Amino acid sequence: MSDLTDHGAFGHDRLPVSDLDAFLDRIGAAALPLTGAVACLVDLPAEVAGPRALRMAAPLGGPLADSLHRLVERQPGAPAPEDCPRHLEQEVAGRRLRFVVERLGGRHRPRPQPDLGTLVLGFDAETASADDAGRASKGFLAMLEALLVERRAKIAMSRDMAALRRHAQHLQRRVMQDALTGLENADAFRQAVRRALNAGRTPHALVLLDVDHFKQINDLHGHQFGDVYLRAIAGALTGSVPPGTRLGRIGGDEFALLLRLQDDAETVLSQVMRDCRAGLARMAQTISKPGLGSVSMGVALFPRHSESFEALFEQADTALYAAKETGRGTDVIFDPHCHLRFSLRELTRNFSGALAAGEIGPAFHPVVNLATGECTGYEVLARWRGENGEVMGPELFYPIFDNAVLAQQLTCSMIRQATEVLRRLPARGALGGAPLRMGINVTGFDLHNRQFSGSLSRLLSDLGLPWEAIVIEVPETVMLGETGGRAFETLRDLRKRGAAIALDDFGTGYGSLRHLGTWPIDILKIDRQFVQGLSGRPRDRAVVEAILGMARRFGLRVVAEGIETPGQLSYLQAMGCESGQGHLLSPPLCPGQLAGAPRVYPVGERVT
Repeated sequence: MSDLTDHGAFGHDRLPVSDLDAFLDRIGAAALPLTGAVACLVDLPAEVAGPRALRMAAPLGGPLADSLHRLVERQPGAPAPEDCPRHLEQEVAGRRLRFVVERLGGRHRPRPQPDLGTLVLGFDAETASADDAGRASKGFLAMLEALLVERRAKIAMSRDMAALRRHAQHLQRRVMQDALTGLENADAFRQAVRRALNAGRTPHALVLLDVDHFKQINDLHGHQFGDVYLRAIAGALTGSVPPGTRLGRIGGDEFALLLRLQDDAETVLSQVMRDCRAGLARMAQTISKPGLGSVSMGVALFPRHSESFEALFEQADTALYAAKETGRGTDVIFDPHCHLRFSLRELTRNFSGALAAGEIGPAFHPVVNLATGECTGYEVLARWRGENGEVMGPELFYPIFDNAVLAQQLTCSMIRQATEVLRRLPARGALGGAPLRMGINVTGFDLHNRQFSGSLSRLLSDLGLPWEAIVIEVPETVMLGETGGRAFETLRDLRKRGAAIALDDFGTGYGSLRHLGTWPIDILKIDRQFVQGLSGRPRDRAVVEAILGMARRFGLRVVAEGIETPGQLSYLQAMGCESGQGHLLSPPLCPGQLAGAPRVYPVGERVT
């Protein structure tokens, strides 16, 4: 509490210094001479005084000061007096005084203000009548109220500005923070890495991490669990890296860290990556679900590999692709002599040019009836024939399938080239008059394209080919959504037109079993990994038998992929598998080989 000094000057616990505060001090000091009062007290709430309530009085102490304080003190929670102003007479130290108690900003005024406090003026009752006291306090009261209204507005504005600053800081943190994990988001991480690299030539390692099989984990356990898993990964990485390491989430299941290196860079880097893997393994044990805790890492070194952030990031991304190619769960440091083929930018540029130049064309892998040896059709496979004569399959340019534009361009090109080849064949029908079917691999991008069915329909019409000659082969992951979506509607439309729908690589995904009864499916293609394990792994034989039994109950045809040995063929024949393809029967054929390709392939005696 602050008081007036005994000679009338207002003192206080230092309100914020401003011209208004200084003027208020002067008004307080002039209260007694301006009004002719012998005592004055101003009681201000925190909304007006500032950080806390303030009471200013003159004289500072003694019986008169005590009387002033008693006049404004209220019990906790008691309402403000409604009958202000009040005129009271009291005997104070043998002296008769007349007090005027005014509520500042009271509701009795024409334009009431919020509660600004209370003013008490004490007059000598012998020299000042009640009317005199009222007139004397009226002018001073109006001036004081005007100043307090202005001060209250100023304090409110200051508080609003402080709140806005706090809100802006909060928004700034949110803009720079990944909402799910609390790590830096992609933009914030990239900006921080640029600043760190531009600050000098101190060695750093940029490490990109990709969660292995996250999509399958998400599909198996649900998106809510996927979010929990990503948060757990963020926590494990945060607890595994050295202090000062910058860590961010730069994509759905992609993380990145910038590690400052010492003289022994390779040793430090290897230790940090081991610590990260150990932390992730401990995290996975606490969650107790299979297949968790595995990540692939790609590393690029500054300034050894590049002094440019953009180039360094691309090199780390290239190393990450190389790590995935080696089987995932590994870490790879960028090597320009080995990894350029994994560079997404180089791959995209070269692929786009090769597609335009006609260097990417179809190969035709025969599908054979395993009972009769009859060739019933072909699966169309993309092959990239480089200038040096090297022929690359999709396994060497699979990042293209994550690019919506290039993936659809590739599908369109394969369909156009393959149908033209099929149209020129001397005999386009299989034995027995059935149409020779052509299997076309499509992506989710194609099935979400509303023009896909119509474009294919026009092409077949122009070439004079029936819809029954087309098999649309889709990966299991396309059928993980709910019925009624764009992919579902496209497949249903294609099937209604006459095309068959084949579910490719069946058995490797996590979520397609529940869709077999609802999605438009005609054919299941058993993934090669189960076929190749038939001779030596009883579990794989059990899986294949289960798929065949399920297909019979659903009325679906089955094609086994990757038949490479007579033993695998015998097992499939014994199980009653209808069709198959693989190098044992025939390798993929180039367009020029189709005209002379066998109509019937040797499949040996059926094993019983």
